[in-house]
Amino acid sequence: MDATEEVEQPYLDDFTTMCAVDTIKRKKPNLLLMHLIDLDDAKHEHGTDSPEIEKVLLRMDKRLGDIMEAVREAGMKEDTIFLVVGDHGQINVRYKVKLNQLLKEKGLIYEENGEMKWKAYIQNAGGAAYLHLKENDSEVEQLALDILNKAIADDCFGIERLYTRKELDDRHVASSIRFMLEAKAGYCFDDSLEGPVVIDLEEHGIKYATHGYSPDKLGYKCILVVSGDCIKNEYQLGEIQMVDIAPTMANILGIDFFNCDGRPLKEIFRY
Repeated sequence: MDATEEVEQPYLDDFTTMCAVDTIKRKKPNLLLMHLIDLDDAKHEHGTDSPEIEKVLLRMDKRLGDIMEAVREAGMKEDTIFLVVGDHGQINVRYKVKLNQLLKEKGLIYEENGEMKWKAYIQNAGGAAYLHLKENDSEVEQLALDILNKAIADDCFGIERLYTRKELDDRHVASSIRFMLEAKAGYCFDDSLEGPVVIDLEEHGIKYATHGYSPDKLGYKCILVVSGDCIKNEYQLGEIQMVDIAPTMANILGIDFFNCDGRPLKEIFRY
């Protein structure tokens, strides 16, 4: 194995799993958290419905099996609860949209003495993008909003909506962000100032998926599987909120978890 392979999949998640197995057997931790990213990487690179995804799922199943076997060998099975959590869904993308080029055309992003500078710029987060304003300049803000509202009205940019600060408060977005854009399904944002403003990935033979959309998007869900001797067998939770997971974990560990947005999922326990 060369140095490049060591930081690529599937080697990266395989190494993480081996570390977890070793930690369980030698240390018997009260809490072990691990982030396996093979599936996320594969969906970004191949889309959500590629044959490659089936191969990754088999690898992920093997890793989970190794962890569960380590728990059994450590004599911890009866006292262990497993939570398999997806942190987000993914949506297939055909078009990447570079909104910063629209700001650059109007002088809000510019070059000075060989250095790129900005008065406003768009920071992409996949299916969402944040508008940053360098200073409290009402003229710059209005110009940026005029550019974006014009882009929203043009279907080719694939912008679903513009969120205001009040709406962002409801979604717990950082207070420094005053405006956020969300892309339509099939579109995502890109920071680049190079190339065409809108790239048709399909024309280039590229399959791609990403995340960062509102959880209200159709089909944009992820999973939670909870298993253990004290967990109800085949209990169907239905739809829950991501913020319910941390207080549920705290409840399992017997830790007080105050002043949080979610709730412990007490209904999953047999006793």
